[in-house]
Amino acid sequence: MRDQTFNRSATEASVFLNGLINASRSGDRTGAIEPVAVANIVAAVSDLAFLIDDDGVIVDVSVGENLEHAALKGCAGQRWIDVATVESKPKVDAMLRDAATGKKIRGREINLAISEDFELPAQFSVVQVGPSGWTLALGRDLRPIAKLQQKIIDLQRSAEREYARVRNAESRYRMLFQLSSEPLLVAEASSLKVTEANPAAVSLFGVPNSKVTGADLRDLFSDDSQVALQEIIQLARVAGRSEPTKLVLPESWTELDATASSFRTDQTVHLLIRLASASAPIESSTARLPVIEILRKIPEAFVVIDNDRRILEVNESFLELAELASAEQARGQRLDRWVGRPGVDVDLIVSNLREHGAMRDFATIVRSEQLGHEEVEVTGVSAMHGSSLCYGMVIRVLRQRATLSLPRGSSTFAKSVTNLAELVGRVSLKELVRETTDMVEHMCIEAALELTNDNRASAAQILGLSRQGLYAKLRRYGIGDPIDDDGVDISVPS
Repeated sequence: MRDQTFNRSATEASVFLNGLINASRSGDRTGAIEPVAVANIVAAVSDLAFLIDDDGVIVDVSVGENLEHAALKGCAGQRWIDVATVESKPKVDAMLRDAATGKKIRGREINLAISEDFELPAQFSVVQVGPSGWTLALGRDLRPIAKLQQKIIDLQRSAEREYARVRNAESRYRMLFQLSSEPLLVAEASSLKVTEANPAAVSLFGVPNSKVTGADLRDLFSDDSQVALQEIIQLARVAGRSEPTKLVLPESWTELDATASSFRTDQTVHLLIRLASASAPIESSTARLPVIEILRKIPEAFVVIDNDRRILEVNESFLELAELASAEQARGQRLDRWVGRPGVDVDLIVSNLREHGAMRDFATIVRSEQLGHEEVEVTGVSAMHGSSLCYGMVIRVLRQRATLSLPRGSSTFAKSVTNLAELVGRVSLKELVRETTDMVEHMCIEAALELTNDNRASAAQILGLSRQGLYAKLRRYGIGDPIDDDGVDISVPS
C-alpha cells in the first residue's frame, strides 16, 4: 500500500497541487496563487516541510536554505512516524489523527532520526490540505534555540559557581574577621564612616557595637590623635598601607599602635584599621625585617624575597635599577620578572641559598621596565621570616667586564694559549679554531662547576646543556669525579 501511495501518478499529484493553490482563492478573485509563490511561502515560514498523504507517507520534502542536508531528501517515500525517534512517535501519530479531523496542530516538538549520525530536533505545525486528506507539516529547526539554551545553562552554572566561590570567600572572611583577637575596623576612605568592627575592637572601645559601627572614625580617638590619624589614612590612600602610629582613646587614654591599609570593593575604597596595645606593637612586614631600614639607603640594589620568589622588600637602588616608580610596584611580584632568565637564575640562586645559606658573586642580568638591561653580580643570604625562609640579596652592577679568570687549572690554560700562539703558521686556521673552542668549552665547564659547588645538574642548567650532554663533555675533557650527583659512574658512556 505504501508503494502504491508513493508511486501515484503525476496527474494525481498535479490535481492535488492545483487544489491546494485554488483553495487559497478568495470569493471574488479569478486567479490562483502561482506554484512558485506557494513554494516560496512554504520556504519562508519553515526550515523543513513534509507533504504527507493519507497513509502517513512523506510524498515530498522541502528543505530551507539554512537546513541543507542530503539525508533529508531521503525521507521521501518513508512514513513520517518511521522517521521520528522513539519518544516522538506518539506525538506524530496524534498529530496526524488530529489533522485528519480538521484541527490545526501547532508547536509540537518532534525529533527526527534522519541518519545514524544526524538527528534533527524540530517544531512542527500540521494542517490538512486539499480534499484528499493529505497533510502539510511545517517544521522549524530547533538546533539554534537548543544551542542558545545550552549557552544560557552554561552561563547560569558559571554564575552559580562564581556565586558559591564569592559566598565561601565571604564566609571565610567573616569568620576570620570575627574570630581575630586583633581589634579591626573597616571604614569608608571617603567619609571615614566605620562600616564594620570585630568583637575585639568593640571590646577595646568598651561601648556597644551599634555605637562603633556607623560612627565617624575620627570620633573614636582623642583630639590629640587626629593629626596622626590623618597621616596614616593619607599614607594608606597613597601607598596602600602605613607604618604603626600611636593613637589614644578619648576616655580611657589608652595608647594604641594603629596601622591602616586600603582596599577596593564595589568601586569604593575602604580602610582596614588594625589596633594593638602599645605594649604589644603590631608586627608589620618591615618590623619583621629590620635590616631593610639599615640597607634602604645603600648605593647597591637590595631585595628580600620569600620562598615563592616573590618580593617582600626592595630599596631605592633596586627601584632605580629596575626603573620602577615605587616599592609597591615590586612587592608581591616574582623576582625573575627583572632578574636573570625567567625560571632559571633566581631558582638556581634560591636553591643554593637554601642548601648553603649564602652565595656570592653570581653573574646574571637585570632587565628594567623600559627594556634596558645591566650585567650584575648577586650576593645573597638566607634568613628566617616568621616560620619560613626568606632570602636577602645585594645586586651589584658590573660597570666594566672583569678579566676572566679560571678557578681551576689556570696555569695549564695559560700554557695552552701560549702553545696555540706558537702554532700559528705551522697548522691550519681551522685546526687552531677547533683547539681554541675546546679550551673555551673546557674553561666554561670548570667555571660552571666552581660556581655551583660541583652540582652538575645546576651546572648543566647554567650552560644550557642536558645532563647527559654535560657528562659527555666531562668524559671528553677528563674533568672531575667520574661519579655523578646520583652516584652513577659516568666514565662509561650509557
